Amino acid sequence: MMKLHEYSWRHVGLLPLAAAWFLVAHPYFVGPCILALGAVLFVSGELLRVWATGHLRKTEVLTIRGPYRYLRDPMYLGTLMIATGLLLAGGDWILLAVFLAIFGLYYMPRKQRREGRRLLKKFGTDYAQYAVSVNSLVPRLTPYEGSTGGKFSFQQVIKNNEHQTALSLLIAVAALALKLLWPHPWITLPGSIARYL
Repeated sequence: MMKLHEYSWRHVGLLPLAAAWFLVAHPYFVGPCILALGAVLFVSGELLRVWATGHLRKTEVLTIRGPYRYLRDPMYLGTLMIATGLLLAGGDWILLAVFLAIFGLYYMPRKQRREGRRLLKKFGTDYAQYAVSVNSLVPRLTPYEGSTGGKFSFQQVIKNNEHQTALSLLIAVAALALKLLWPHPWITLPGSIARYL
């Protein structure tokens, strides 16, 4: 069982952004089709990340199993799907546009440069051939012929801390549900307070 002190600083650092998202989210203004699309995206994104982390052996071997046979960065695609789904379900169109711009123009290019150099240095021509043959975020129609890395393991999912991401997603979904059920909590506050909200 995960203890509070084991919850990574990466997730703790997202708390201010999560709080801001919760304040501006208004899922009660979003139609059921958009809500359903958002749910499909964030659930699928998390399942993709679980599938990837169940195979990923960081720094041990060039992982080319599971989703890595179809795309190089399944975890980043999963993150993109989760964030897009939550922002859609929350009706946060401006935040969605800002996120997509930052993700596409800054986050992914920076990650690809840094990780590409590291993997090329560690795995040499094996990674070079893999990178040429497999797209970053757009899956291949057929699996890459190479197959290295471990079989899927839930223990590996935990080792890669994906349970923390899953917990964060559950909290976000609970927050959306709370907004849907109780869209204007301040209406029960004393009038002297509510008039400022």
